Amino acid sequence: MRNTITVKEAAKRWGITERRVTVLCKEDRIEGAYKKSRCWVIPAEAEKPVDSRVKTGAYRSGLKNNRHLSYGFLTGILLVAKESIFSGLNNLKVNFILDNQYSEYFGFTPEEVKAIACYYHAEEKYEKICAWYDGYRFGDSEIFNPWSVINYFSNRGRLSLNYFRKKRS
Repeated sequence: MRNTITVKEAAKRWGITERRVTVLCKEDRIEGAYKKSRCWVIPAEAEKPVDSRVKTGAYRSGLKNNRHLSYGFLTGILLVAKESIFSGLNNLKVNFILDNQYSEYFGFTPEEVKAIACYYHAEEKYEKICAWYDGYRFGDSEIFNPWSVINYFSNRGRLSLNYFRKKRS
């Protein structure tokens, strides 16, 4: 029986990414882990370190008792995490992207993009923006990718093809 495990094995065992395991090793947060050549060696009996963000209350301080926040909007939260007795989250209202109630808040609506284009004196670019950045539908709302629209205008109306080139695998 081996006394050590790899980063990949630790990631699978602990339910986190290999990158996170590597960071924990670099931060000396996994007891007994050491680097051999270019690989991390982790003791087989090593336990997953407690997430310091939870331990310090960093999540709670951002949402609870924050006088500048009337309510929060979290994305990507699994129902399993919500129902865990250890999650620290309670009284959540779950809304899915197919629900209509908040569908317009997942990005920019066509009216908002037109207003942004008008602000930047680029009304004639609206069709070009639609061709590149439109195409999301949440509930009954047609939505633009906000990151892409903001970058379009921050690039002074030039399409950021370089971004798409970088994302190719």
